Amino acid sequence: MGRGRQRRDQTERRGHEEQRRGHEEQRRGHEEQRRGQTYTIDKEIHLVNCVGLTPKTGLTPKTGLTPSPRVYEAEVAWREGTEPPHRCVKAPFWLEAASPSWGGTQLTPSSAAFWPEGRGLVVLVHGIGVEGVLWRLYGRIVRRLQERGVACALLFLPGHGPRARGRPLAEMARLSTEEALAMAHGAVCELRGLARWGRERYGRAGLLGVSLGGMLGTIGLALEPALTGGVLVVTGGGLSRILRHGVTRLFLASGGSAARAAARCGGADYEAYLERVRHEGWRSVPPPSPACLVDPLTFAHLVGRERVRMILSRWDPVVPYGCGIDLWRALGRPSLDRVPGAHGSVLLFHRDLIVQRLTETVFRERKGSP
Repeated sequence: MGRGRQRRDQTERRGHEEQRRGHEEQRRGHEEQRRGQTYTIDKEIHLVNCVGLTPKTGLTPKTGLTPSPRVYEAEVAWREGTEPPHRCVKAPFWLEAASPSWGGTQLTPSSAAFWPEGRGLVVLVHGIGVEGVLWRLYGRIVRRLQERGVACALLFLPGHGPRARGRPLAEMARLSTEEALAMAHGAVCELRGLARWGRERYGRAGLLGVSLGGMLGTIGLALEPALTGGVLVVTGGGLSRILRHGVTRLFLASGGSAARAAARCGGADYEAYLERVRHEGWRSVPPPSPACLVDPLTFAHLVGRERVRMILSRWDPVVPYGCGIDLWRALGRPSLDRVPGAHGSVLLFHRDLIVQRLTETVFRERKGSP
């Protein structure tokens, strides 16, 4: 009896083991099939390897191919609107527009606070997770620009200010890959549309991009000729290094697929991709990860060093100083101010420097000029 039962137990264990191996082989087969799918970006066929990539991102499988919208190319028609119910800054006027959708992800309507008095327009694009007192720092920069006779528009990124649905930082950390791409596409298109609107109305439009706003602003400067120039503050390039070495690494374990995909966007494959992009153009080279289409290093060579200035913090825990230097080099080593302080403190203690660099870059004014 004991020996028979032992043989039956051994037979059952072997059966369970074979069943487990079968499931594992089936899973590997599905994974290889998924990785071998061919997708199209901007109506061109490319091979993309990225965990979490789905046709909802605007990239469609080869079977039943359908044209996908051109990323960062949607038209955004800005117009004067009403004050939102949940305003975070005091502004005399507000602008609104229908937010562009991409890949089936619909964003909340576009919103911007607007100060119309001035001889030119500066578009301010804020960083991630801005709440409470941080909005006042942007308001102080607006007041300084208004004193210099510059009109201002504060563009609210999806999930922030009047467009927030919860706590901005927690909401952004949980983004999926398709949601992050849709957010970047919408923000850049909104910036481009606002720059064209400002250029037609004032004859000149500039950019102030802070942190995440600086990353998206780099893409906007690269693609939008209506932007005369811009200042990028406490920002950088190389999403993988930023996520792995900045404080945002704390959100990787609980973050969405976008954060994990961006953290893998690095290494030799990424360097080879950037080299090809510089020679062939970013629309002609398949990215090793969709996160590459959000990384400012992909677009920095298109900006032109005379159109941009940078202000970096030496002890930045959010965007490490080395990542800022990487973007500075990719931009062609433009004028750079290195200031003491951490990330958000630059807006508090160096706003006069920020305003001065804006007027120098956008209006070609030097200190002491009227």
